[in-house]
Amino acid sequence: MRIKEIEISNFKGFYDTCTINMTNDKHGTNCLNLVVYGENGSGKSSLYQALELFLESSEENLDFRIYRNIFAISDDDPNSKSKNDGYIKLTLRDSNDHIYVWSPTRRETTNTTIVQANKAKGFLDYKSLLDTYFLHRSEDNVDLFFLLIENLLANAFNDITGKTFGSEWNEIQAIVAGRVTKAKRQQLDDLLANFSQGLIAKLETLQDKASDILSVFEYKLKIELQFNGLGYAEDKKEITGNHIILRVDFFKKPFGKHHIFLNEAKLSAIALSIYLASLLQIPMPDLKLLVLDDVLIGLDMSNRIPVLGILENFFPDHQKIITTYDRQWYEMVRLRTKDSEWKYIEFYSGQLDDFEIPVLKNAQNYLDTARNHLTAKDYKACAVYIRTAFEIELKNLAMKKNIKLPYKDVMNESLTSGPLLDACKYLLQQATYDQLVMYRKFIMNPLSHSQLSTIYEQELTDSIKAVEDLVTEIQNIR
Repeated sequence: MRIKEIEISNFKGFYDTCTINMTNDKHGTNCLNLVVYGENGSGKSSLYQALELFLESSEENLDFRIYRNIFAISDDDPNSKSKNDGYIKLTLRDSNDHIYVWSPTRRETTNTTIVQANKAKGFLDYKSLLDTYFLHRSEDNVDLFFLLIENLLANAFNDITGKTFGSEWNEIQAIVAGRVTKAKRQQLDDLLANFSQGLIAKLETLQDKASDILSVFEYKLKIELQFNGLGYAEDKKEITGNHIILRVDFFKKPFGKHHIFLNEAKLSAIALSIYLASLLQIPMPDLKLLVLDDVLIGLDMSNRIPVLGILENFFPDHQKIITTYDRQWYEMVRLRTKDSEWKYIEFYSGQLDDFEIPVLKNAQNYLDTARNHLTAKDYKACAVYIRTAFEIELKNLAMKKNIKLPYKDVMNESLTSGPLLDACKYLLQQATYDQLVMYRKFIMNPLSHSQLSTIYEQELTDSIKAVEDLVTEIQNIR
């Protein structure tokens, strides 16, 4: 089951109604992953929160009116019902379409599908990652017990008891909070033993999976989750041993106070690996969602690229949604993913009367944009987009084949198409290379800059065809 359509109305940054169709074919049968670029204030974070709160409303009686767009509320009476009080509507598809709505007057999210999706939801933003290192800067160790038991593993099952760790922890706390009689003490000891034994086994699995994910970053880091089991101090009437200490080895050597001395990129990679590995410990629901909201801002571009491989290899059945304000990263995701599997949209901040509204734009690929400008007889704009598509395809090929270039970051705009084409020459057929050299020199460059030149429509059409041939040739290069 996947999301086919998201409809948001009068929610937080969304004034009136915004619809995001997650398909790219005429019949709407192929529900895609989604990457969203949004400038600040454009509604990108509101989309993330709309999906998260929609799922959370399945188990919590959340009041939609708290999150209503302030411009959708009457100035005379904020509690009055407007023509549209707002709603979030998801259309889900398996063999059929299923529509669920959360609004001030409708709560259709208590359906089992939504409840189970909420228990296993993978919603992650950059602030969440800070829980694994930044919040511990004044401490000697990083203790993940409460983060794991009350959050990440709360809905994971203890294989010994068949209960979730979250429910067992609540049961333990309830006994300790009351009068611990002899009978209660035996019950508590049994609970603590089963909880500890089950958690030790689960942490081993989590640790192995997190290490597998972390290895993709090639940082020579290894993590260990140290937990020695729970006990009960009768004199203090409190639980003991409620600590899960994160240890890190760097180049096979223990690294003390890693959360203080490692750089942010390595700390972000560790945190991301733990969060994603935790998600894999929870039983998979029918609706499998993984939503990442600017979660990679602590990583430079070269360290973000492996994340796409992690998502593809470790979460092949999840519907993935990535949001970002980083235009370069957005373009990189577009380069590294397939149009048949991903949808690309852009949010901009528009003006309506005296307030801002999100403006949604479905992204076109650059050659399609070039064709539109050609049809409109805007030859200069057409040439700019042909050249952009040409350079991006060459950069994509360079990354794919690990070709050494003058700049480490192959998305760097200062790396011109001439050196790129020369670096990739040995991979291309001679006819393709010769065509690209000609059209770059006589068509793309003159019109992309301020040079005066006489350019005819047919030459631009031929240039588009040359870049199309390049795309086809690159697709066939292994």
